[in-house]
Amino acid sequence: SDETVSYSKPLFSKEELILQVGIRRFRSTPIYSKGKREPYRFLRPFNVNERLLASFYGRVAYLPSPVLAFLPSSRTDAPIEGRGEKGATGDGDNDKSSSTGKGNGGGNAAAGCLPPFDSTLGPLVATGWVDAADPFRVILRHRILNGKIFKVHKFNSATMRDLVYCKEDGEFLKDVKLWTHSGLEGRIQRCIGTHGNLKCSFTGKPTLGEAAFMTLYKRQFPPLNLIALLDDCVPPISTKDFA
Repeated sequence: SDETVSYSKPLFSKEELILQVGIRRFRSTPIYSKGKREPYRFLRPFNVNERLLASFYGRVAYLPSPVLAFLPSSRTDAPIEGRGEKGATGDGDNDKSSSTGKGNGGGNAAAGCLPPFDSTLGPLVATGWVDAADPFRVILRHRILNGKIFKVHKFNSATMRDLVYCKEDGEFLKDVKLWTHSGLEGRIQRCIGTHGNLKCSFTGKPTLGEAAFMTLYKRQFPPLNLIALLDDCVPPISTKDFA
């Protein structure tokens, strides 16, 4: 239950935790999301008092296995000699699981080489249970681009700048809808020049100097780290961890 968690600092997605899922213990870097149905909204930082979903790639578990999340008590950020660079990722025959909870931590693993690992657990930061093993769960993060209308033309068209800064980006985003705070909607007609100026059409006549916005979405996946999942340095849980 949440009453057993005394950790109160903000937690962030994509940071390393030690997860105890049923009888299995492994390191993982979950991402957090919130929502009652798909698509779920990606959360970067969040309040530890909230209830949410943590998605990660982990070992096989049966429903509804209990989940405990701990901070690693020590970690190394120094580069490790081996194949690849610090922070490499991998994948294997693992399931993408989702559980309720909250967590934080940090750490990196070098590809082809295991970092030094202290098996002593850090503080307990989350409790929960396995909700589902669903590789098709959709988690989205969104960004809003904004530009400024600096020239208004006839027939509800205008020229906008500062939304993009090159012609290629303007051509790529040509089919994405624009919107303004006054309730107008529009589309990009064509690019003007090579520095990101755009000729746009709207459902009404825009105001000179008005801001126009574009909402973009990106599907978010948990980081993959096969070496952390297969690391046998993490011992099974014992009663001494809670003494």
